[in-house]
Amino acid sequence: MDFVIDYADKLKIPNLTHHVTNEEGKAPMLILKYEGDGQRNVMLYGHLDKQPHMEGWREGTGPTTPAIFNGRLYG
Repeated sequence: MDFVIDYADKLKIPNLTHHVTNEEGKAPMLILKYEGDGQRNVMLYGHLDKQPHMEGWREGTGPTTPAIFNGRLYG
């Protein structure tokens, strides 16, 4: 997490802030927030960890195979 925070800080993007939540019993979460001047909000979600490839994905899906179900992107 420190690596990502340091990298974001080095980019020196105006209006970019970060906050770390660290609730007991849960994995820490990093929130990067960019205050733009648009009229809509966008949320991007990702993991800071690396998961190994494995068997057991639903047909047509996988860790590197994006798929849309019910209007939502999975992959």
